[in-house]
Amino acid sequence: MNKLKRDYKNIPVKPTKVLQIGSGVFIRGFFDFALNTINNKGFADIGVVIATSSSKNVSDINSQDGLYTVIECSTLGHSPSIVDCIKKQISMADEYNEFLMLAHDIDINVVISNTTEIGLVYEKESLSSVPKTFPARLTLWIKKRYDILKEKNKLDEELFVIPCELLSNNGDLLKKYIIDHSLNFGFENEFIEWIKNHVNTYNTLVDRIVPGYPKEYIDEWQKEWGYEDSYAVLCEKFMFFALEGDTDKLDKVLPLSKTGLDIVYTDNIDYYYKRKVHYLNGGHTSILGISTILNYITVKEALKDKSISSFLKLYLSDVHKALNDNEEAKIYIDNVLDRFSNPYLSHKWSAILFAALQKFAIRNIPPMLAMEENGIDIRRSLFSLAALIFIHRKGIQNDVNYTVFKSLMDKYPSLDDFIPNLLKEKTFFDKELPVEKWSKVLIDFIVSLENDPKKALDSVL
Repeated sequence: MNKLKRDYKNIPVKPTKVLQIGSGVFIRGFFDFALNTINNKGFADIGVVIATSSSKNVSDINSQDGLYTVIECSTLGHSPSIVDCIKKQISMADEYNEFLMLAHDIDINVVISNTTEIGLVYEKESLSSVPKTFPARLTLWIKKRYDILKEKNKLDEELFVIPCELLSNNGDLLKKYIIDHSLNFGFENEFIEWIKNHVNTYNTLVDRIVPGYPKEYIDEWQKEWGYEDSYAVLCEKFMFFALEGDTDKLDKVLPLSKTGLDIVYTDNIDYYYKRKVHYLNGGHTSILGISTILNYITVKEALKDKSISSFLKLYLSDVHKALNDNEEAKIYIDNVLDRFSNPYLSHKWSAILFAALQKFAIRNIPPMLAMEENGIDIRRSLFSLAALIFIHRKGIQNDVNYTVFKSLMDKYPSLDDFIPNLLKEKTFFDKELPVEKWSKVLIDFIVSLENDPKKALDSVL
């Protein structure tokens, strides 16, 4: 069977206009899919260069000339399409100078990123070594671009930066980090003013479940397609993208409004952010711990367990009450439950588990504090947190800050001491929590999970 390649499908390379930071399945099944739709409808002819932080040896879509298949799935079936907007992928770990050289191509006027919540951070760095963080690397790339534009007397050219990391006001945050790095690196005031006036950043909210490579179906589907695809991406049919900023200006460069997809330009991104983070993502993390304890591999498999399914519905109802949300949010909750039950989406808990405690802090803690404030039963939320703590104490190490967690366990071997100190640990929880009140309940749940996890779950239904 032929490998999916440009010469096999007679697909030309598109001119590079977008720099993409991140090569994960989500951004390929979300933004690149949307960009491909723009191209296919004839509204643009935009190519992408991907810069990834991982080594070339980890994953390299260049072996397929940047081509891959996106398969949209729903209860009605599946629909494949070839995404051909990616020109090439480079590794910032192995080809950092090539990454900076991309700044010489002033036709690249859009930067899109998806480095997960923990990728969009500020850490003070030095010019004496290759930066470790995405915002610092992007700052140096923008500085190189500025210098090139200055040489060409084209400083009126603008740059459009669209972060897709799941953080509130992510565009504002990234722009602040770029300016902070520029000040730290000692760059001239004229450059910083140029950033303020000519680098347009956008707050975004992305919403689509993208499990990734369709291992369960790939053999059958490749026979249908007539080609082999090692980078195929499975995703749900549902897709929602909200952007806040000077979107009129952006749409002239990147006409997302013409895709026919559910893409919204808004002046209130916070509403969409909270809706998605607290219901869809918070729903995932609410049952992540107990599903792992009960040895379920995928979300779909876990939700066949009636107790877990009932728990999720009750949890989402708790959140809706706590946030005093509207009827539209109830409809969204119903959609979330339907989306989780999509028969094609074998979304693995192992993929959701990464940085689970930090994600819980972002997705679930704000509704919990609202529950406390409004006198709503918080036991189900505390059970979710207890289950996450339980699996980490059992040795789950799929967390960027597991060493901090482990050091706390070593320092406080007793649960009575460990739990209060964990709740105070800013690495995981950056808000002031009712430590004394929550600790006793969490300890009781952890003990009950040790004894009989199924009975512990049923106790909060």
